[in-house]
Amino acid sequence: HNVEDVDLYRPGGHHPVNLGDVVGHKFKILHKLGNGGFALVWLARDLDQHRYVALKILRADAEDHETKVLKHLKNAAGNVRITNLHETFTIHGPNGAHQCLVLDLGGPSLKHLSMYSKRPPLPFRKAASRKLAEGVAALHSAGVCHGDLTHSNVLFEIPGLHDWTEDDIHRYLGPPKTAPLLLLDGAPAPAFAPTHVVDALDYSQLSTEQLSSNVLIADFSAAFSHDNAPKGLGTAASFAGPELRFGYPPSPAVDLWALGCLIFEIHTFRVLVPTAFGSSEEALAVATETVGALPEEWRDSYDSPLEANAGEKHRWFDD
Repeated sequence: HNVEDVDLYRPGGHHPVNLGDVVGHKFKILHKLGNGGFALVWLARDLDQHRYVALKILRADAEDHETKVLKHLKNAAGNVRITNLHETFTIHGPNGAHQCLVLDLGGPSLKHLSMYSKRPPLPFRKAASRKLAEGVAALHSAGVCHGDLTHSNVLFEIPGLHDWTEDDIHRYLGPPKTAPLLLLDGAPAPAFAPTHVVDALDYSQLSTEQLSSNVLIADFSAAFSHDNAPKGLGTAASFAGPELRFGYPPSPAVDLWALGCLIFEIHTFRVLVPTAFGSSEEALAVATETVGALPEEWRDSYDSPLEANAGEKHRWFDD
């Protein structure tokens, strides 16, 4: 089951939400979209605007870096292909004060599609690839690097979604799968936790025929400006730029490497750099087998977290 770590329902942690709750006076919770370490994302109905949105509720102790990035993009990047930020507000609950982001509701991620659907026709794949590349170009033109561009953060739009009834949501996306949240002794969960946990949507009932080739880039929690790069990134090894393991700082190049991986996956529904254990060493081995030897100038700067691996750096190069 795809549910959050329930130990994070504590002071400073997640806000308890149950299906049917109305958050922020107008957002009715209908389904779970995703779980993260620092936020939960819910499919909600805006009862005032009569539209569906993605409602991202941050942990009370989480830093809201994403809002600043999204506001900058709204002003600087025009009609960029991202999940636009509509509004923010704060709610107060038993675990603290939580920042809430109201975002465009996308659709299934590329990861979901490649797991549950057949490959769409070539024109669809070419259009989606072009639009994704245009989206990344617009980000970079606005001075922003995404920093975590993976198949989980590329979403495909569902045409006509906002005309669906709540019953249609459950018919096409599947009803929520829930389980009561109980203490070890079988007692109901306390007030700082929800009464039930909810499985995140997997979109397995949707077919590619129901989707548009319009893509949205989501989750800007790791984004950074060109002139203020972090020391490192937490990108999954299959999409992480290999230069990061050789002492190079994050730059727009990390998004371009990920873009190439994603275009390959859009066309094949296979991960270009698959890893069984998610390690950087494993990803480097697969990348060199797939793409070719790494640049010679990187030879002496391999950064291994394991001292025992430091002597193996030459395996990634042509000798």
